[in-house]
Amino acid sequence: MSRDELEALQLSRLATVLDRVYNNVPFYKERFDAIGVKPAVVDPDADIEDFVDEFQENFEDIFAQHGYVIAGFHNYIEDVDEEKVLTKYDAFWTYSLCHMKYSSTVFDNEGMRPDASVFAPCTVYMYIPKGSHTLHIGMPLLANVKTALDIKDKMRIDFMDRLDKEIASVLEEEMDAQVTENINPFTTKVANEKKPAAKAAPLSSVAAKEIEISDKRLAKMYVFDGNIEAKYYPFVEKGINKIGFKLTDPHKRVNDHYKEKYGSTVLDVLGFMSITNEKVVKPLFNIDPRIAGFNPFNLLIYKKKSEKESYVGHLTANAILDMLSITDPKVREAYTNSMNQLDALIKKELGGKEEILEAKGYAKDRMMNFEIPFEKGEDIEDVVDAFQEKFEGAFEAKKYIIAGYNNYKETEGEDTIPDFDAFWTYSLCHFKFSYTIFDNAGARPEGGLFAPCTMYMYIRKGENKIIVGMPKLANWKATLGIADQVRTDFIAKLDHEIPAIMKGLGAVEIENTNPLVAVVPKKSATPSKKPEKKAAVVVKMPEPAVENVKSEPVAAPKTVTKEPVGKTQNISENAKS
Repeated sequence: MSRDELEALQLSRLATVLDRVYNNVPFYKERFDAIGVKPAVVDPDADIEDFVDEFQENFEDIFAQHGYVIAGFHNYIEDVDEEKVLTKYDAFWTYSLCHMKYSSTVFDNEGMRPDASVFAPCTVYMYIPKGSHTLHIGMPLLANVKTALDIKDKMRIDFMDRLDKEIASVLEEEMDAQVTENINPFTTKVANEKKPAAKAAPLSSVAAKEIEISDKRLAKMYVFDGNIEAKYYPFVEKGINKIGFKLTDPHKRVNDHYKEKYGSTVLDVLGFMSITNEKVVKPLFNIDPRIAGFNPFNLLIYKKKSEKESYVGHLTANAILDMLSITDPKVREAYTNSMNQLDALIKKELGGKEEILEAKGYAKDRMMNFEIPFEKGEDIEDVVDAFQEKFEGAFEAKKYIIAGYNNYKETEGEDTIPDFDAFWTYSLCHFKFSYTIFDNAGARPEGGLFAPCTMYMYIRKGENKIIVGMPKLANWKATLGIADQVRTDFIAKLDHEIPAIMKGLGAVEIENTNPLVAVVPKKSATPSKKPEKKAAVVVKMPEPAVENVKSEPVAAPKTVTKEPVGKTQNISENAKS
């Protein structure tokens, strides 16, 4: 047997073992799923041409989805005698990349700078050094245009900065590229970006100005002997209506679907029952709309198989208000009173032993906040419909589940928020993430107090921007003292990924302040390295190597039909996919 044949046999056997343990051993499946990869058989004779064709198709589709135009393509390998000239390359081509709105903004209209077109279209080069199984990508930053031509007006500068960040984000987040130094790879060793976890760093490292928190009372929990489901579900579905609360999105026995999808569970019961009191919170939107960051919130139920007790509970009013940095006394008083009524009703109708779950600490940067501008004069309903379709498609493509949707303008008491043209919330869930945190070895089902994540969105009358806010998942880690590496890495991954998806939708990060009483500053960008230090991107190709474990491909965004309130996708239904 030749060496090549031996390596092919070894690789084939390794792939078989990985596939077998992934599909039959829960421990290994959990570990693979926790880091977001799935074993796949690697073709030892992986064809360069097939890889290039697939990559080019993905590149063109993804950038088209973000509003870019492929204005040119040139394949250097096909245009020269490759054996005599390009002896060091398996592939070498360029794209000419254009963004019509950007070009119109910079080259045309008032204050036009047609001289900037000397940089257009933007050339993106891509090549594979022979035998390297690595695709290299490079492109001059648009910051060069600003600096070389001394462009100073804010509108054009902001657009250039946005595209420089967006192009890098698309390559890194959606095409699994890794940033490298801008040096000649044939004469110098390329510095690997993995040194100080650059890829996992937040897109903006400037922390919002959050209030200091001293109250350690994170959640109020009620402890019951045995399984309390028979009393709990009817109480949430009907009982809470007596005091103005309502169930927005029920997700019963999520643990059953963990077992079905992942093959194991350490839980007897896990239920996410999102509730809100609209009569209370809607008037409060007029004072500080950030209160929607935890409304709806989860009236959690869980029970571990290893314990006889069931737990029912919710975050305290103070914890919610403090994590949102809401200080207005009227908001705090009204919201606290409504939560006190809920606790009194739970004690009266369910009973149980009352306990306080104390926070281990609080995150310093607790919120992610964005604004998405749109053209003045556009029909608000059309703007909302178009944005919601793009939002849902983008998040579902990244394996998130739209676990709830609540339109506050279409529910009872619309006239209580007359200063808003639109106001709605999404409940976001990532099934693999939730299983990793709440279930399996070292399960933390109490983390369900924060789930599903509520993301609020609104448009104030007369404004041409959508404001978006959501508590960060870092709150889970800090308040619950989550320390194990797998869970903390997954939390950091989603806190990085969600802003990246939002920026792909045209969002700009802003500070966590009440926009009704303050001018909201945009977040300062992370101090950037010199342009020449961020001009190249590396994409690793499949190669016949033992360590290659291929992640699942990202699905293309699909059109999502908006359903009525209460008819959103069920976590269990999506878990089966």
